[in-house]
Amino acid sequence: MLQFLKHILQLILSPAKGWEDVSQASVAPAELCARGFYPLLGIAALSNFLRIFYGNGISLVTAIERAVVDFGAYFSAYFLGALVLEQLLPSIVSGEPNRKKIETCSLYAVSMIAIIRIIENCIPTELTLIRLLPVFVALIVYKADRYMAVRQGEDLRFMLIGVVALVLLPLLLHYVLFLLIPS
Repeated sequence: MLQFLKHILQLILSPAKGWEDVSQASVAPAELCARGFYPLLGIAALSNFLRIFYGNGISLVTAIERAVVDFGAYFSAYFLGALVLEQLLPSIVSGEPNRKKIETCSLYAVSMIAIIRIIENCIPTELTLIRLLPVFVALIVYKADRYMAVRQGEDLRFMLIGVVALVLLPLLLHYVLFLLIPS
């Protein structure tokens, strides 16, 4: 998990260099899931229980429902994001899209969205700045163009596809599942 978190920190501090380090590490997506992604989703889910102590009227049942929504939304977003990338990348990458890199890129992007959710749950008040952090994740996804072997001149298309698949999709899934919880 430490290497996973180290790579996330590198991606935040220097996205282009971070993707180079992720590429050099060449860790299998299944291992990243087991050692980093799934525990991170568990932490994101458990962070919902902090809201009980803030005095804003959230019950234990609501906290459990929100935890299930967080875990389910981000778990599903990883697979759906990778599927969308796999379907749309062949027209903009050099050669065949690398499935391992697609899954790795999806893992790190959705993990950063989950970290934003953890931060949101840890702060007792709502801050607009936190709501804007997914824009920074979009920049990190955009900088994955070399890692994903995007052809010259296809950067904008890659950014649009990446942002929709890896930033907007997790946020939309979370929002839709969150609507199912009674207020």
